[in-house]
Amino acid sequence: MRIILIFLLFFFSKNSFANPYLSFGAVYQKQTDKSFYLKEKILPTASIGYFTNIKNLTATIQTNRISNFSNKEFIKSKENGKAYELKSRLTADTISIGYKFNKLNPSFFVSNVKSEKKTKQRKINHAIIFGLNLNYFCAKNISVATAIVAPNKELGLTVVGLLSLNYFF
Repeated sequence: MRIILIFLLFFFSKNSFANPYLSFGAVYQKQTDKSFYLKEKILPTASIGYFTNIKNLTATIQTNRISNFSNKEFIKSKENGKAYELKSRLTADTISIGYKFNKLNPSFFVSNVKSEKKTKQRKINHAIIFGLNLNYFCAKNISVATAIVAPNKELGLTVVGLLSLNYFF
């Protein structure tokens, strides 16, 4: 709750500005599962958010709920070797805090993630994940970002990386 109050302070400060932005990119993902063999994958991602800045301290909030892509793939069972169709969808709401050095903006982020997977039955997992992000501002309203996510047992995440292009309005 404190982090939300700090973020609101950023928005209402006289010395700050808040810009909406669009983000498009790709996520590299490697997962483990008790019952199935999962492949490494690269998935498209898109999100919207707000970026704010006070004296080089930065904060963002973003979500992929509007452009939430679903993924279909075939996976192999560890028990019987049969192939099953896996449908999955990931929803992430993220907040980040960072510091801007000239064109570089490193930050720490926390995401509330909901993972929906359906093979024989529907499975929904919720988890809080965190990681590090690095934005490079190519121009006043364009940045390129890369991020790494810490492994998470609840979602079976072992390696996750992101590369995105952001446009600020």
